[in-house]
Amino acid sequence: MKYRHRIDLSHIYVCCCLKLKLVEKQTSPPDYLSEAELISLMEKHGIGTAGRMAFHIDNVCRGNYATHHLTQSGSRQLKPTTLGVVLIHGYQKVR
Repeated sequence: MKYRHRIDLSHIYVCCCLKLKLVEKQTSPPDYLSEAELISLMEKHGIGTAGRMAFHIDNVCRGNYATHHLTQSGSRQLKPTTLGVVLIHGYQKVR
């Protein structure tokens, strides 16, 4: 295979690092969605109408698929329950 473009690697750039810190951490999952973030995603993907989105979220909580949790900043996040997680895993296997 012939390449049409060649990259010139003849220039060497040197930089000095003034400070280097190595920190060992583990990755963590993203935060749960807030109601506002979920409504924004529902709008983006055309799920429900503007007047019914909050109603759909309330139904998810009433069905025990998720619960509301207040964050330190005062926003309400939706945390999936065990039933909600099992439902999603089952859906992913069927899909």
